[in-house]
Amino acid sequence: MVMSCSSSKEEDYETARYDVLLKEGSLEIRLYDDLYVASAKMGKGLNSSFMKLFGYISRDNRSDTKIAMTTPVFGDMEGEEQRMYFVLPEEYQNGSSEIPEPNSKSVKIDKIKGGQFVAYKYIGSDTKEMREKAKVKLQDWAEAKKRVISKEFLWAAYNGPSVPRDKRHHEILARVVE
Repeated sequence: MVMSCSSSKEEDYETARYDVLLKEGSLEIRLYDDLYVASAKMGKGLNSSFMKLFGYISRDNRSDTKIAMTTPVFGDMEGEEQRMYFVLPEEYQNGSSEIPEPNSKSVKIDKIKGGQFVAYKYIGSDTKEMREKAKVKLQDWAEAKKRVISKEFLWAAYNGPSVPRDKRHHEILARVVE
């Protein structure tokens, strides 16, 4: 059974498109198309990369274009150069609008290659401990189901600061390799 989430909204923000191929409790196997994103290197805190990306969508780009905020905000969990990613709106995904070039050299336009991903959803505060617990649950599920997943994980945050911390929607994702 395939369930589509192409018109999903979270707090009235456009959400990255995907199809749900399998759902078991808090876990889903999803099929994503390629996603065009704006990205910035994460430092010790998330705020500096978030603000660079927020500046980009708030007209700090060569065409002085305001770009709508979308969900989720993705981020790398591991690696030497962890990055935060803002998914660009559908008009840039489908090519009906040209992606504005960033003014800042610290913001890049990237493409997250599409494919199958396993996602583990959790609600609550987003702490390093919560991300690690979610990652372990995702890994345990994949192992039990004999699914080979990437060792590179992404976190995803769907809610802004107006949503109480204990009600925020978060996910951990890993690419299905097999």
